[in-house]
Amino acid sequence: LRINGVPIVVGPGPVTIPLVIGSLRLNSTTTTPTSVTRQAVILDTLLTDLILGESKVNIEDHPCSV
Repeated sequence: LRINGVPIVVGPGPVTIPLVIGSLRLNSTTTTPTSVTRQAVILDTLLTDLILGESKVNIEDHPCSV
């Protein structure tokens, strides 16, 4: 990945890249007691957040009860 000609190393973990207009976050994960949300690309700006690629899983009720 290159941003403004600068190479950025991207691995499996989260990466935050500062930009003039905000920041670019890659591989962001948000965890709560009942859910996990993974976002591939987030462009944070003063006006809005643009999210490209998101998946969410959650647990409700008793999913493993027999």
